[in-house]
Amino acid sequence: RVLFRSGDMGNGRGTSWADFDGDGDLDLFVTNNGQANKLYQNPLGAASPTLLVKPLTAAGAPSIFAAVKLATADGTLVALRTLDGGSGFCSQNEYGAHFAGLAPNTVYTVTVHDPSGSFSTTWSTASAAAQVHALALSDLA
Repeated sequence: RVLFRSGDMGNGRGTSWADFDGDGDLDLFVTNNGQANKLYQNPLGAASPTLLVKPLTAAGAPSIFAAVKLATADGTLVALRTLDGGSGFCSQNEYGAHFAGLAPNTVYTVTVHDPSGSFSTTWSTASAAAQVHALALSDLA
């Protein structure tokens, strides 16, 4: 079942998922060979709180080997994201672990595992409003 047709008949070579417009949802960028590249913006926006975790090493560099776990306060796993240094030929996703569709007024535990160690903190969706929050590893130390 096709949910979306772009009309783009370009020679696609790479893709990147990122929140280009900062509204909390992921947008798609497609690189084409010999034709114009295309940005497909998701017009829905974040309908619920969104969390973007950007782990940094002790030296302040992006931790490209990190795993980020999001769980409810009672320990129920919500999602697990792994970060890597590349996404394929001509592709690179936004750096960070993106968690969307979170429940409002809920306390979560964020745990980051990377080669330099593990860090945990609690984080709360303080209101029912759709918001985008960024959390850096320095906040977890």
